[in-house]
Amino acid sequence: MKRFFIIPIIISLGFVLVSAGEFEEKLIKAEQRNANAQYDIGIMYKTGVGVPQNYKQAYIWFSLAAAQGNKDAAKKRNLIEKKFTPQQLSEAQDLAIIKQKLLSKLNIKPIPDIKPIPEQKSVTGRFIANSVEGTLFIISGKVKNTTSGSISYIKVHGVLITKDKAIAKSQTSFCGNIVPENSLRRSVPFLIVFSDLPADLKNFTVKVSGFERQFKN
Repeated sequence: MKRFFIIPIIISLGFVLVSAGEFEEKLIKAEQRNANAQYDIGIMYKTGVGVPQNYKQAYIWFSLAAAQGNKDAAKKRNLIEKKFTPQQLSEAQDLAIIKQKLLSKLNIKPIPDIKPIPEQKSVTGRFIANSVEGTLFIISGKVKNTTSGSISYIKVHGVLITKDKAIAKSQTSFCGNIVPENSLRRSVPFLIVFSDLPADLKNFTVKVSGFERQFKN
């Protein structure tokens, strides 16, 4: 007679642990109408990181952040809607409206969303000659973290402008490294390379177009 053995297999799902203190800290900021914190609270409830998973609470906080213009929160709120029955969606929408009214009655001005920004002093643009691509224009510099947490996957968007102030070309690049929290004096470098340059190139601009927040272990 054959015997079968059940071997438990533990699969690491890459969960990130968040302390109760960190959740409370973010909740305070979220209730002070900080859209970034509201988004983070929504992520915690959606994934069950730091708190029990609760799609309804995630929907509420994503809705609050989306109302302040957070596009990522709006996308995640819309995805959660698909998980609800019509009745559950109606209840979640009502709760979001109630929460919004309660926070508004506190007469707390919304804390502006703070995003990483290019260090203006470090940003430069220069031409270089390449034997294969010809003349290239390179924008380089550093991005400074001015948020309240660690961030990664930072996207920078460069634009080339002609003499008549028209946008000739644009391109996005990743910084790639993590910028630790509260590191106002620390930054991460970036490099954007343009080829096939316009003949009347006059100026360029660069901005941070996206990033991801990192939860503490």
